[in-house]
Amino acid sequence: MTITLTVKDYDELWEESQEHSTRNPTLEAFEYFCETPKKLGKGYYRKADKDALQSSQRSPPPAR
Repeated sequence: MTITLTVKDYDELWEESQEHSTRNPTLEAFEYFCETPKKLGKGYYRKADKDALQSSQRSPPPAR
């Protein structure tokens, strides 16, 4: 069976899913996690914010 969605419908499904997702305590501050909307199946979407990751990492001290 084929499901046809508009971009607006698709975005609304993800927004609704994001509202109902639980925060995963094992994630770092720069990570993002969202459960896949039930109407689209099972799974999750996870990504790391590269800019936040780079700013959270410290450079090693300069060699003397």
